[in-house]
Parts: sequence; structure tokens; C-alpha cells
Amino acid sequence: MWAMRRGRISRDVLGCLAVFILVAVPTYAREWQCEYYRCAVELPESWKERQEECKYPVALAAADAAGKRFFYAMVFRADDRESPQPADSYAAFEKGVLRGAGGTKESGRSMSWLDHPAYEFSYSILGADGTKTIALCRVVKIGELMYSLQAISMGNLADDPELSAIAASFRIIVAEDGQNKTLKKYLGIAAIGGLLVPILGYWLSSRRRLVRLISDVKAVIKRWAEAGFSTKAAEEEIKLAGGPQAMVDKLMSYVKLGDRLAPDKASAVRLLSVCGSDGMLALGKLALWGKPGKVHSAAIEALNEISGREPPR
Repeated sequence: MWAMRRGRISRDVLGCLAVFILVAVPTYAREWQCEYYRCAVELPESWKERQEECKYPVALAAADAAGKRFFYAMVFRADDRESPQPADSYAAFEKGVLRGAGGTKESGRSMSWLDHPAYEFSYSILGADGTKTIALCRVVKIGELMYSLQAISMGNLADDPELSAIAASFRIIVAEDGQNKTLKKYLGIAAIGGLLVPILGYWLSSRRRLVRLISDVKAVIKRWAEAGFSTKAAEEEIKLAGGPQAMVDKLMSYVKLGDRLAPDKASAVRLLSVCGSDGMLALGKLALWGKPGKVHSAAIEALNEISGREPPR
């Protein structure tokens, strides 16, 4: 019988959940690499390159399957005669982009990107039908070249882990003895030698799993919400995930992420309550050992609902 039958959480039962293993999910990204422009990026398998737009200075143009999100990588030679300082180059680049796109600047900030001082700004474009398109642009000067990327979406860029992951994967390639190596690999090879390859491989694999996890859980929660958070719909999602334990592993991994990456934590916790005994144990863990916050509160609320008691006022 449930440990919550009388509204109490059994520490003995919950002790077995001290450690949980992240669910293994397959990688889904493919690498795009250009030796001529000396850069590389990882694109989801569903994204398609738009070869017709790849004309200097555009090295890569890609879009998602729905044609509502776009990613561009541009590489061009900086004109030091007109703008010898990077900040001057960035200001001129921003002005040119805004003028060319007919956009309205939303934000701008200096930052570090690819281990160099860089600049990032966002702008919006209002379509004739009232649709607002948001673009995030980042530019950096490395040597004689300027590297820039643009992430464009008809939705909310801040809530798009897939576009964020594509942008984060952008890197510079340098040639060494006829072989292409990323800039960080090249700089670190003397220090850590043969350890670098497995370390980078592990990091890359982990990041791919993280992006897939976020995408999967958000899709599940969206479908469940559209079905009115019904128990039947939840059971279908659990079945598709591979069973209650597989779903619990995903949800528990998701709620441990930062709020920016995982904004739907309360719904994820709520879904745990439909995952049978595995979900009950997970909720108990969050209620007993979780830090105060919306996840902790949502777990207690779910347990109170299961136990048939009203939450304390």
C-alpha cells in the first residue's frame, strides 16, 4: 500500500532513490564543416541546408523542417583600413545588418565568444501580416576574419533549446599538418595530449543528450497540455517513452536543469504523479530532499493531491 495513505512520506521507501541514472537517448545531430571558411557547426538531422543562399559571405544557411526557424553562419574579411578596432567593426556590422534587414534593434551587449571579445545584438522584423520575427546575431573578429552567426525564429528565441544548441556548437577550425582541428583542440593538444579527444567526445555526447532530453520532455508536456492534462493522455505518453521508469528518469533529469532551459518544471512534476509507484518515489524524493522552490512546492502539492488531502493553507 502507498506510504502516503495517511499523508506521511516514508523515508525508508524513498531511500532507494538516492541515486538515479539519466535515461540514455540517441544522438541526433550531424556536423557541418567548411574547410574554406574554417568553421563548423552541428545541425539537427531534421534541419536542411539552403544551398541557394550560400553566397559570400554566407558560409551556411539552414532551416528547420517547418521553415519557421533559420540559422546563418557568415565569414568575411575585416576591413582594418576603415575600422581597425574590433568594437568599430562590430558597430559597423550591426548598422549594416539592421539596415539590410529593415529591423528594429531590441538589445545589444559585449561578450566573450570563441575565446575573443565579441558583440551580440537582437532585432525584430514586423511582417505585413503583423507577424513578428526575432533574430539574434553574434559577431567576433579573429585575426583578419570576422565570424558571425544569426539565429532567426518566428517564435520565442529565449525558449528554443534547439536553436541555442546549434549556436553553441559553432566553432572555428584551423589547419595543422593538413588536418582540420577545432580551435580549442588545437590550443589544448600540447597540454593534455591524448586525453583531449575522449574528453571532447564525452562533452559533445553529453550536450547532444541534454538537447534531446529538453526537446523530448517539452514535446511531451505540450501534447499533454493540449489533451487537457488527462490521465489517459499521460498514460499514452508514458507508454511511448518506454514505461513509467523511463518517463520518470527523463522528468527527474529535466527538473534538475536551470529554469531557462526547463521552464515547464511544474508540469513535469505533475506528470510524475501519473507514473505509478516509480513516480511516487520520485515525488517523495523531491519533497524530502529538494531545495525550496517551485519544484519542491509542486512535488508536495502532487503528493497531497494523491493522498486525498488539501494542501496546507
